This record gives sequence, structure tokens and C-alpha cells, in this order.
Amino acid sequence: MNPEATHRAGEATSQQTAQDRPSILLYLAGLVVTLSGLFAVNYTYNDPGAQLIYLLAAFGYASSYFLRWRGVKTLSVGLLLLMIGLAVVTFVNPSTLPFFNNQDQTDDRILGLLQLFVWASILHSYTLLNDSTVLFACVPCMTMLALVSARNPDPAIHQDFLVFVAASIFLLIHENYLRTTHTRIFAAPKQRRSLYSGQIALALACLFCTLVLSNLVATPLRAMGQALFGAIFQQSPYYQRYLPLSSSTSTQVQVSERNHIRVASGPVTSSDQPLFEVTSPRPLYWRGEVLTLYNGIGFEAASTSSPTEQLFPAEQSDTQRIQQYEDITGPMGSVDTSPHHFILPLSPLELDETQMQHSMEIKQRVHVVGGTILQIYGAGNIRSLDVPYNTLAYDQLSEKLSAPDPLHIQSIYTVVSRVPTEDPSILRKASSSLSDVPPFIRDTCLQTAVNGHDDPALRQLALQITRGLHNNYDKASAIRAYIASHCKYNLHAPPAPTDQDVVDYFLFKSRQGYCDSFGAAMVMLCRYAGIPARLASGFITGEVRGDNTYLVREKDKHIWAEVFFPQIGWVPFDATEGAQEVTTSPGTMGRIKDFLSWCFAHGALPALILCTVMALLTFVLWNELGRRLHRNRRTAELAPERFVTNREVIAYYLQLCSFLARKGLPRASSMTPDEYLHTLTRILGDGDWQSLMQTITQLYTEARYSSRELSTEEVNAMKQHISQLRILLRHYTASASRMTVTAAT
Repeated sequence: MNPEATHRAGEATSQQTAQDRPSILLYLAGLVVTLSGLFAVNYTYNDPGAQLIYLLAAFGYASSYFLRWRGVKTLSVGLLLLMIGLAVVTFVNPSTLPFFNNQDQTDDRILGLLQLFVWASILHSYTLLNDSTVLFACVPCMTMLALVSARNPDPAIHQDFLVFVAASIFLLIHENYLRTTHTRIFAAPKQRRSLYSGQIALALACLFCTLVLSNLVATPLRAMGQALFGAIFQQSPYYQRYLPLSSSTSTQVQVSERNHIRVASGPVTSSDQPLFEVTSPRPLYWRGEVLTLYNGIGFEAASTSSPTEQLFPAEQSDTQRIQQYEDITGPMGSVDTSPHHFILPLSPLELDETQMQHSMEIKQRVHVVGGTILQIYGAGNIRSLDVPYNTLAYDQLSEKLSAPDPLHIQSIYTVVSRVPTEDPSILRKASSSLSDVPPFIRDTCLQTAVNGHDDPALRQLALQITRGLHNNYDKASAIRAYIASHCKYNLHAPPAPTDQDVVDYFLFKSRQGYCDSFGAAMVMLCRYAGIPARLASGFITGEVRGDNTYLVREKDKHIWAEVFFPQIGWVPFDATEGAQEVTTSPGTMGRIKDFLSWCFAHGALPALILCTVMALLTFVLWNELGRRLHRNRRTAELAPERFVTNREVIAYYLQLCSFLARKGLPRASSMTPDEYLHTLTRILGDGDWQSLMQTITQLYTEARYSSRELSTEEVNAMKQHISQLRILLRHYTASASRMTVTAAT
């Protein structure tokens, strides 16, 4: 064999040896990629056995890494481990298999595809016996994210996609680095600079492509995907209620209410995204839920043993139901799902319509034009509604109406509400006696104590504001005016400290916030003044678009207070009206400061997570860049003019010295290689390691002090001897004090 062929064979052997050593960072990045795909599917379908699936994938990566580290090159062992894992999962939770199997969605073909990719990812995690197979983990996970995002625009999916992108970029760059450096890890300075610049260019290219795809391509692709899936899978029962009725499928905003609101939780943002058009004879607030219990940091719905009940359509014939629907909405036209008429049970927080004096019945037509609407919104005390659903979930104490599936674009529903009068002359005449307030409302909506204690400062302020006033309307109006004149509206207000009462902090210290702080302050001051009040969440009227038509956007999301008047009902009081707005763009540093304030204001967990992420990032940067530069600089100082193969041998010897130093066998700076070998022999005694170390020392001496160019075979021999020596000494520990010898010794 000629020398050139021998050199190529040596390089091939070197590359194969390097590829057999797995990188734990590569496997960790692959695990993050796989978990991001599994999370997207689980988040959309809410499978109860998903935690076991996560563990199964993590076990697959761990077993593949261990098998590769031990030199196992057959897939049968990994597949055997998979079968064992499946057996354990089935024993713990038999319902987990088949994964994501929901009897109500068995005809959903997208779900079938997702099941296929989920199990392909899990199976793949047990077969990762080289770097390329780890990199391939991006393919099924990217497909899962694409399928899920076509139907689920939830912000959590967007954040999961960012995690996937970050892990995939690192995976690609690190695999590229490992593959590039398998042949010559420590090449000439010019080659190193070319390698690093290539890695940086690759990272920038990935980031640029991600930004372009996420901002320019994602939305039209989602719209096209929805239209395509709707056309192909329209026979699926899951999609029959989910199918869009027009091409304007702008669904990047999800709208729903929760059973709790945390007040003053930090800066908020919103967009001009249109959500729905409301046709109503008068402008009103479109309410989604009410919250009554205050806990010092926010409001929650009143507690009860069974807060939510399933509602079913009232007994009507199809002809009557369609006729009543068309009286309000007009001819049904292209609507292919007949409306169902629901009559709501009376909430214990509401008055019967016969008790609401001077009230008015208001019919509203809600036309969904964007977003993903998971909630039924309507004004005042909703009594009945017509929606294209067979069932609804209704919480009587939060008055929240939840749809089983999102209302798609062009969906229409109607609401019939009983709305109280807001005439000041009538409200001033309403009774101020608590004996005229229904017992449940009195017990629930006058609560002021938090952890058994009232706030004397808030009580004193409420008495000061309402002093000399004799009816609840004037008192509530005075409280509203005080808040609006003393507090400023700021969407970028920092979060309230978690160890302080948020209303007390807002009124006496920060004096700035957005609607949740204003509404909470209004409710609590009214309660301290002896006026029943509660917090409401929903949307303000919106933009006037024509006769009795209002366009509601995401930025119209709002929280306000409602005050109870006996024999009248709940009247909205919005304390943000008249308040000075001081919202300004915070800039980059301001956003960073707001983010850090939010982290440290929400207890130790966010701060701990942030510190952990920063530590991991620092470790990755040091491992990927710092250690390389430090190691290369040290090698260049020792052998600035040496051949490439000589430099590789020197670098490997220095790595071995670092390994031995960690074992408590450091080499003093004054020691020659032979003196170091002599000292190791004196401490460790004779053994198999001795011949290996003698060969390593001889090769290092040749590489550093002779003018001969070492061959590739000698470089490979150096690596093999070092690998064997590390295995022999992997369990050895020694005290560093035993190596305090000098060169003279």
C-alpha cells in the first residue's frame, strides 16, 4: 500500500474511533427536540398518560447513549429495552396504549398521523447509535409541530416551537462540528478559524431562516393547511364542528377565560387582531366570567363542590329552533350545523328577571371573524342563547359558558340577556340596606378578609372617600373617581411583590397598573364601604362599525368591577375611565428589566429556572467554544511550528494530564514527561497501565521535541492507548498531596 493510501486509511480509522465516542450534549439536545414534539401533541389532545411517554422517550435516549458508550453496535439491544419500557408503561397505566386514543376522536385522521409520528419518535430514541441518527430526531418532531400548529394556535405551542428551534440549531451545529473534527480535531490555525466561522455562519443562517419562516410563511401555511385538512377530512366528526366557513382563517389569538385572575402580574401586550363583531341595540361590556373571592394576589371564582354542569338544548323542534335563530341572524345560508337553543339555570349570584326592576332584554348577535374563541361572551345576565353545539359547560358561580370546541371563523351565535338599568336617578334610589341583599351575594361579595385579617389601611381609605355620602351609587362613583384621579394606567407596569397585598400595593405605593389593578381596587374599596362588588372579565364594547355593530379586537380584552344594587342587579363600574395613561414603549433594556422583575416577583421558582438556564448556557458556551480555544492556545504555545499530527499528539497528552489531575495525580509544571512517568510508577506500582503510559510518554516526547513528523497511525495509537489507560484508571482516586514531588526527585 502506498503512503497516500496508508494516510487515508489512517484517517478513516481515526474518524471511526471518534464517531464511536458519543457526545452527551448531542444526546441532550436530541432529547429536548423529541420532548418538544411530544409536548405539542399532548398539549393539544391532553392525554393523561403523556408523562409516561415522556419518561419512555428519555429512557430511550439514556439507553442509546449508554449502549453506544459501551461499544454496542446492534439495534436488538435497544429494541429489547423499548419492549421492556412498553411493558412497564402498560403495567403502570394500561389506558396509555394506544397513545392518545380517544373514543370521541377515533375518526380524526390527523390524530392517526400524530400517533404514527409519536411512536416513530419513541422507537427512534432507542436506535441512536451514531450522530446522524440523533440529528434525524428533528424530522418527526418538526412534522408533529406542523400538524399541531395547523389546528392549535395557542401561545404555548409557539413557545414550544421556539424551544424546538433552539435545540435543533444546537443539534445541527454540534453534529456538524463533531463530524468536521473527527479527522483532524486540532488542525492548523487557519483551519480552526475556518471551522469556527463556518459554525457561526451556520447558526446565523438557521436563525435567519427561522425568523423568515415564523413571520412570513407560518400564517399563510396555517391557513392553507386548515383549508386543505378541512377539504380532505371533512367526514371526521371532530372536524365537522371545527371546519372554517371562509378563507379568512386568522387564528393566531386564543380567547378564553380562567377561574382565577392574578392581579398586577407584570407588563402585558395585545394586538389589533379582530375577534368578533357584535350586533346589539346598545353598547355594552361583553362579559365572559365573574370572580368573587379575593386572596391578596388576585380573584377566583366562588368555591363549590360541583361548579360546572353540562347544559343540553331545550326541548324544541328543529323547525322552531331554526326559525328563532333566523329571526335574529337572518337566513342560515351556508351554515351547515343547525343552532341549538339553551336556557341557562339561574346563578345564585343573579336576580330573577322579575326582580330586576327597570331592566331590559337585549339580544346580541356575535359573529366570529378571527382568533380561536373558546368562550361564549354576552352582556349582563345571560338567560338563553342559540349556538351550533349539542352541549355547553356552565359554571353557575363564575357564570362562564365554555364551548366543547373552538368557534371557528364565520361562526355565529346569539345571546339573550337581561341588562340592568344604569340610570343614576334610579340607582340613587336603590336600597343601601344589606338586609335587602340576597344572602348568598351578601356572604360572597362582601368578603374583605385575607387569611382571616382585614386591611385597616383600605378600610380607612374607603371610609374617607365615601364620608358624607348616603347612597351606594354616589359612594361607588366617588370610589371610581378617586382611583381614576390618583392612579395611572400603564400596560408596562412592573409586577407587584408576591409578599404584599396587590390592592394595597397599587393604591398606596405603585399607583400605576392596568385594568386588573383598577378593577380589583374598585371591588375591594366598595366592599370595605359596605357595598357588594365583584370582578368581571371580558371585552369592552369595541369599535363602532355601523348601525348597532361593534368590532371587538384582542386589545379590547378588559377587566372591570360590577356593583350590586338590590332589586336592580349588577351594574358595571370601570375605574379606568378618566385615568391618565402613561404607557410607553419600554425599549430593549426596559423589556429585559421587566422580564427580570417579573421573574423575581413570582417567587423562587422562576428565578431558579432562569439561573439554571443561564448556567446551562454558560456551560454549553464554555464546552463548545471556551475549552476549544483554551486547549488550542495551550497546544500552540507548546508546539507553535509543529506538524498537524504532532500537535494532535501533544493535545491528547495534555488531555490525559488533565484527566489524571482530576484523579489526584497532577503533573507539576517543572516535571519532565519521564519524571512524571517515574512518579506515577512510584504511586501506582507496576501494572498494565505502565506499558501504556510508557508508549504515550514516548510519543509525546517525539511529537514535542523531535523534528520528525508523526504518522497518522501513531496518532491513532496515541488515542487508543489513552482510551485504554482511562478505562484502567476510571475508578482510581488519590490525594493530590501524594504528588508533591519536584523535578529533582
